Amino acid sequence: MMLKVSAHGVIARPLAWSLFKLANFRHSSPDRNTLHEGLKIAESAVEVFREVVPLDAPGLGDALYLVAARMLELDNNREAATYAEESAQYFREALSKDQKYAVDLIASLSLASSCLACTERANDAFEYANKLLKSYMSERLEVQRMNVHDTRLRKLLVDVVVRAAEIEKQAEALPWYQELQALGGLGGMR
Repeated sequence: MMLKVSAHGVIARPLAWSLFKLANFRHSSPDRNTLHEGLKIAESAVEVFREVVPLDAPGLGDALYLVAARMLELDNNREAATYAEESAQYFREALSKDQKYAVDLIASLSLASSCLACTERANDAFEYANKLLKSYMSERLEVQRMNVHDTRLRKLLVDVVVRAAEIEKQAEALPWYQELQALGGLGGMR
């Protein structure tokens, strides 16, 4: 981080990506200390991505997603939800410029729903996932339904259906259940 202080404008983007990749690499161990170290590195990546000019929305979205995932693994569910929701916001911005970020948006929405479900906000988890899934379905623009998109979309649909069952709102999730069935149900999920 000393390098960042001396030449932050020139190296912010490569430094942010390096920290992100290092945090990903540090996750290879199930040891909680290693997870904590990886979380600190991922948080540093978020800080540096916030300084990149012009904003690297997909990079910041990736770093926020990584922080949220690590926090969820360490049972810091509330903060994880905040980071996951912010990650989705940046991937939505990136998707508005390039449709290749649809998969990343779906992953972030799914993580946000999972994080919220681990808090006392089960109703919010369903409402959030339901609202964002509706938004995603209407904003797909011209996204091709390729296998990778179908797999991620299935996961998000399953998340919404499961969240609905947890709070006894199956009737509200019926359209999503039907969409899941139209995609072949759970077949092909990894």
